[in-house]
Amino acid sequence: AVVERSLSKIIPDNPGELLLADSSKAHLRSVVTNPGFATPGCGVTSPWSCPAVRRAATLQYDDSTSLRACPHLAERGEISSVCVPVSFMGDAMGVLHVTGEVGWEPPALHIEALEIIAGQSAVRLGSIRSFMKAEIQANTDVLTGLANRRATEDHIGASMARRERSSVAIADLD
Repeated sequence: AVVERSLSKIIPDNPGELLLADSSKAHLRSVVTNPGFATPGCGVTSPWSCPAVRRAATLQYDDSTSLRACPHLAERGEISSVCVPVSFMGDAMGVLHVTGEVGWEPPALHIEALEIIAGQSAVRLGSIRSFMKAEIQANTDVLTGLANRRATEDHIGASMARRERSSVAIADLD
């Protein structure tokens, strides 16, 4: 919601979207769009197929039909684009993508604001993902992938507090 509001304030007259990678880093999907506009429909399918992500730099294209344009723009008609990579500690997470008419060049201040949105989004998402990973590691036995004793006790305690009918089977194989 914060990214959506930020896009609508910074680039109110242009379609924009935030595309994020799934956990496998094999696919990108649009998770936020600039309200009031159709999705720009970036054709990038994975983080590493995006030139901005590969170069780890904001890229600006003033005409999708030029030879130096992003290959994913050429298939979308005559437009211009600004693409800002979203990454956290070197980990590519996605791209913030805004389009306009051919020749559209947003002011440097707007590009800087888009870079801040991308950077802050990456920090927040990276932190959340790190916490989730740490929680899984703290509650899971590394060898078996099963819940460890602490996680099992928490689950049983929560089940008893809800007065759910349940049964428990515990085995020690060694």
